[in-house]
Amino acid sequence: MFFIQHSRRLAGACLAVLLTGGLLAGCGNSSSDGDTKKTSNTSSTTTATTSSPATNPPEPDVLDLPEPPAPENPRADDAMDAPPGFQVELIHQTGEGEGSWVALCNGPEGTLFAADQYGTLFQITPPPVDDYEAKATVVKHQVQMKGAQGLLYINETLYMMATGRGVETVTDSDGDGIYDSSELLLAVKGGGEHGTHALIPAPDGNGIYMVSGNMTPLPEFTDSRGPNNWEEDQLLKREPDANGHATRVMAPGGWIGRMDFDGSNFTVHCTGFRNSYDIAFDHNGELFTYDSDMEWDLGLPWYRPTRVNHCVSGAEFGWRNGSGKWPSYYPESLPASVEIGPGSPTGVTFGYGAKFPTKYQSALYILDWTYGVIYAVHLTPDGATYRGEFEPFVSGKPLPVTDAVIGADGAMYFTTGGRRLESKLYRVVYFGNKDQAEPNLPPLNDLARLRRELEQHHSSQAPAEAVDAAWPHLGHEDRFVRFAARVALEHQPVDRWLEKAKAEQDPAKRVTLALALARTQPGEVLAFVESVDPANLDATGKMFYLRAIQVAMARGAEKTDTHLANVQPHIDTLANSADVELATEAVRLKIFLGNEDAIAKVIEKIKLAGTPQPPAWAHLAAMNDRYGTVIRKMTEHPPPTEQMLYAFMVREIKEGWTLEQRQFFFSWLNRAAQTEGGRSFMKYLKRIRAQSVATLSEQEKLDLGSLIEEPPINRMPPAVQPTGQLRNLTIEQANTIIEGNLTGRNFERGAGLYVAQCANCHVMTNYGAIIGPDLTSLPNKYSAQDMVKAIINPNADVSEQYSMQLVTLKEGGAKMGWLISADEQRLIIKPNVLLEETETIPRDSVAAIQELPTSAMPVGLINNMTDDELRDLIAFLVAGGDKSKGDFE
Repeated sequence: MFFIQHSRRLAGACLAVLLTGGLLAGCGNSSSDGDTKKTSNTSSTTTATTSSPATNPPEPDVLDLPEPPAPENPRADDAMDAPPGFQVELIHQTGEGEGSWVALCNGPEGTLFAADQYGTLFQITPPPVDDYEAKATVVKHQVQMKGAQGLLYINETLYMMATGRGVETVTDSDGDGIYDSSELLLAVKGGGEHGTHALIPAPDGNGIYMVSGNMTPLPEFTDSRGPNNWEEDQLLKREPDANGHATRVMAPGGWIGRMDFDGSNFTVHCTGFRNSYDIAFDHNGELFTYDSDMEWDLGLPWYRPTRVNHCVSGAEFGWRNGSGKWPSYYPESLPASVEIGPGSPTGVTFGYGAKFPTKYQSALYILDWTYGVIYAVHLTPDGATYRGEFEPFVSGKPLPVTDAVIGADGAMYFTTGGRRLESKLYRVVYFGNKDQAEPNLPPLNDLARLRRELEQHHSSQAPAEAVDAAWPHLGHEDRFVRFAARVALEHQPVDRWLEKAKAEQDPAKRVTLALALARTQPGEVLAFVESVDPANLDATGKMFYLRAIQVAMARGAEKTDTHLANVQPHIDTLANSADVELATEAVRLKIFLGNEDAIAKVIEKIKLAGTPQPPAWAHLAAMNDRYGTVIRKMTEHPPPTEQMLYAFMVREIKEGWTLEQRQFFFSWLNRAAQTEGGRSFMKYLKRIRAQSVATLSEQEKLDLGSLIEEPPINRMPPAVQPTGQLRNLTIEQANTIIEGNLTGRNFERGAGLYVAQCANCHVMTNYGAIIGPDLTSLPNKYSAQDMVKAIINPNADVSEQYSMQLVTLKEGGAKMGWLISADEQRLIIKPNVLLEETETIPRDSVAAIQELPTSAMPVGLINNMTDDELRDLIAFLVAGGDKSKGDFE
């Protein structure tokens, strides 16, 4: 999500330690420290000279004892939440003319630099950690930064990332100790909060890495670690953001790059971010960032939560415009190390050099501006990459954190502010008993070293030997190794490896080669893959197969190619896969290719998707007013995210629909409109409706009637349970009860009875589920008497679509229920249509499937209703669930 992100940077002396695999004492971090005590400003703004911090208190030598009481510290803020033994101190609160601080870095002699988002530069000398009476001193410099969101002090030089200008050095022209001018080194045009961001030193000590958001065009570059053949690669039509955000911004999106200290030799390191604000290297020189989500997309299929990314050489993380964001399973991109959820990423720093308990020294700290929390992310090697777990480290209300570093005194410092909010500088110190030994920082494992070896060939200048180096690993089971090998290959001219590729017989390598061809020479792909049988591939290989064909088509390969006939049966098979991801991408291809059964397959997938689930981040609902409200609503009315992806795919198909399919589709849209999502959710739904209506013939519009109209946003009313005595009503008795008595009825009670008795299986307008027939158009086809007959005797006229089945098993026994899905791997039945539970039966265990002459609808649904309750229910049905179309009191 958006935001004021920050920068921080490591002192030059730390780089040598990093290169030798040692502890990064205070390197590459922004830090600030603090507490939210409601006291007067605890520092003074002067032009005083800085002083070195006092000696730190001795480390505790007692382990596993109860935490000692917190020291009497007037700067401490007890309202802050932090782990036991930690204390958060308020060091400075900005005053008049000090602005809103968004970037932080270590300076000389234990000082810190902070940048105002809209103004100038400040230098802070924190008070000694153990001196609770001393105050911070703050010096205001005269250089006009006008939006610097990145700072780095290294080699006795201060660098800043100036919004809208680029990387500059900050200088003191007259030698009075006050910075007053700057010089541009590298022009970077991006501005605003999705513009230019953090600067950190390269782990080899010979350059600077930087990160920028998706509104920042790439500067002129010397080289790119990833092949610079970036495309949107959308097989089906993409929709720009429904609220108009970044509608003209295309691939490669946000990026990370490297330059020499003089601004030369800019190289693109990796791409595909939305708005990463900061980056940090670990002790092995592995790079990480915390990328933002697009919060307006909450509930949509292309929503991607905030996440920590392992930013390897040449990486692509799949940010694309609008609805085009790539799912994490696309093989030409890379997944997150850990997903966090909604939020606004800002600062990032490792805890190296902190005088913290051991596990917190090696943690990656990521800041969330929206929810006011600093997370500690604990990373564990996972093959050639890492997986992570996270915990809240410091949080408060309000606490709009912007940047953080580990200071020279071993404390964490962090700032709050941004968007003209008042800023505070905090310090986090540890006073507890637990072990503070330096962490065991392991070297790279074998797979990571292999990946790094392959990454040496990630250059347009790499020699031809790169082909032979990459080839053995093109089918590697480790995703990051395989990715590195393919990227190395794509840097080579195709004529260096095409003939070798054609001779390759290993199906796993062959589909990786197919994807590389799709991105470089797409016309070759269909002929190349026609000899591949996906049945010989694992799930990963099958995804490579599908995605290679998709990318080739998206980049101009002819879909009328004669080779298509050989791949079509494999696409059909994968569309029936029990693997949702494979099925989704196969169906996407079927739609693009115009397969006759594509619409039926989409309708089947929408039905199979099941009941929408609440968002995974429901625990955040009460944390912040801005997004908490949306998440609370999504929890109450979960959006049909998976179903919406399929609906989105077919929204512009004109031919091949049956009237029943059209009715189902628009009924589903009406139900989806009653759910909740982010700011763009409803507008995307409206676009799907408008584009779908545009495909209808005039006759179809007449047949569908009010179904195609945008429904009012009505929430399902509370269920009302029948209160009458149990009786066996006949059709004649029920018709006598309702005859002439459907005026002046109680709409709310009728709707509540419908919810209790019918909505588990049927939809009417905006109420109910999609298990049985859609009842929205019921009043156009049935009289009140016909409705009574169908309710009392559901077995009188049973469509095979809704009949019950008896599944006989090979090993004996049988299962009875309503068959809601069947493919080559499994059957899914619903033993009781009134309950949510389903049962999955492996296809290879089935001996026979027999259709029963009974309806899935149970009998007796109205037998315990009073006469008035029955009248209210039938009146509700006759009105089609629309109060304006009936006679209600």
